[in-house]
Amino acid sequence: MALRSTARVGLFLSASCVGLALSAWGCGSDESSSSGSGGSSGGNAGGSAGAAGSGGSVGGSAGSAGSPPSCDVHATSAAPSFVRNTAAWGLEGVEGNRISAVDLDGDDYPDLIIHGLSNNTRAPNSAPTSRILMNREKAGGGREFVDETLASGYGMPRDGDTENQRSTQLAVAADVDNDGDLDLFSGTYTDKTKLDNPQTPGQMDRSEVLLNDGSGHFSLAPQLVPHGNTAHPTSGATFADVDLDGNIDLFVVGWYDRYGFSNAGTQARLYMGAGDGTFMDITGAVGLRTNETGYTAGTNHRPAYGTTSCDVDGDGDMDLLISAYGRQLNQLYLNDGTGSFTDVGPESLFAGDENQSYADNQFFLCWCTVHDDPACPSEGPKVQCPTPADGYWSSTDTLAWRNNGNTFSTACGDVNNDGLADLYNAEIHHWWAGDGSDSSRLLLGDMSGGSIK
Repeated sequence: MALRSTARVGLFLSASCVGLALSAWGCGSDESSSSGSGGSSGGNAGGSAGAAGSGGSVGGSAGSAGSPPSCDVHATSAAPSFVRNTAAWGLEGVEGNRISAVDLDGDDYPDLIIHGLSNNTRAPNSAPTSRILMNREKAGGGREFVDETLASGYGMPRDGDTENQRSTQLAVAADVDNDGDLDLFSGTYTDKTKLDNPQTPGQMDRSEVLLNDGSGHFSLAPQLVPHGNTAHPTSGATFADVDLDGNIDLFVVGWYDRYGFSNAGTQARLYMGAGDGTFMDITGAVGLRTNETGYTAGTNHRPAYGTTSCDVDGDGDMDLLISAYGRQLNQLYLNDGTGSFTDVGPESLFAGDENQSYADNQFFLCWCTVHDDPACPSEGPKVQCPTPADGYWSSTDTLAWRNNGNTFSTACGDVNNDGLADLYNAEIHHWWAGDGSDSSRLLLGDMSGGSIK
């Protein structure tokens, strides 16, 4: 995978506000190049999911003669340094928690899709919470981000509301209609525990596929079924051509079905792309069906925070990875080459690490203060216990499927140059959950035994 630095600009994107830092290093011999650039590479179909749960983009842009020279940032004579240029790039005051950098208009400069913090509410056109910032030439030289949210049509509701922007929380990009530009899946998270009766227009917004006209202007594709016509707590998605037919497919995951009420997640769904912007749900036909009860067997719906697609086992097709929350087991679905999948998460160690002890979980220790059990250690809790003291602990918390990680995202890449994809799981490790709660870690690909491990 080749990386190219466009005009030697680096983006620094925070989880709460957007900042821009310009790199101060030089490009060595690339400075004298006048031949232009070949454009951005196609990259991994789907890429790796970020903290936002997005799965990355597919395709890239074709490039053009005379565009800025590529820059090998490793071929430098001094350490890189950065200068904050947030205001100069038009980003002062821009806030969001799910941010994507995508070339929406094919000019080889990354544009920004910013999603704010609101759920299930429509923002007025005068103050949108989801924004499209296009990377434009600045008068007098240089570049800046310009808000073109309304002109882009990104937030246009399906019901024809012309005064407000629909509720949407994430986006991933790929060319789903094979016309050479990047289209979008725009995911909407619906919290089923906070719906009014009757529901508001924002609560009735659904995830959408948006088709690009090539200039960064979008129109609604036909509705996805079921994500486009029923409420889902959509938390992540990734594009990939899973059956190698030349058409991009879409994999979508969700959070808890009803957060705070049960451990149940939601059914992840694979949609087969027809190459014209339409999709068909094929989840059950390709081995991805899960259920509401199979926790011990590992067949239950996961509360996912992110998803990733990459070729984990090096066989030339795209595999699917689910980053699970709630200390539940991650899932690694290996593709057989035809677009059918088998979960090898547990045997590959992707599902969770080897430590599934709950002995130092602080709420287990609270439970022990009112229960006489041989499993209770001698040390007491280091937290103020709830009332009653055993109120935050249940019998399910002792089971193996509840003593893994809170995986926010998984990144794929060959970090040791052995030709195999390696995986990095980014976790949130609550200290009170003890050592049985997985920490972030790097997993090196190993096919020496004939299968990934």
